[in-house]
Amino acid sequence: MPHPPDRSSARLTFTTRIRHLTDRLTQPQPSQRHRAIGLAASLLFALLTGLYVIQEVLNDPLLIQDDARQHVF
Repeated sequence: MPHPPDRSSARLTFTTRIRHLTDRLTQPQPSQRHRAIGLAASLLFALLTGLYVIQEVLNDPLLIQDDARQHVF
């Protein structure tokens, strides 16, 4: 017949569980970290893509020629 757990081991198990829960709450979770990194990467990609598109539109020779023709007439 197995012996019932004594109170000191039950108390140790309880404090270990509490300590584990508080450690999980105080430290950032990997999923939160991954989400933050993914969001930052997405925003950086969108910013760089937007800047590239703006730069290409501003340096497009056809648009520059069209603007010059409109100013002549």
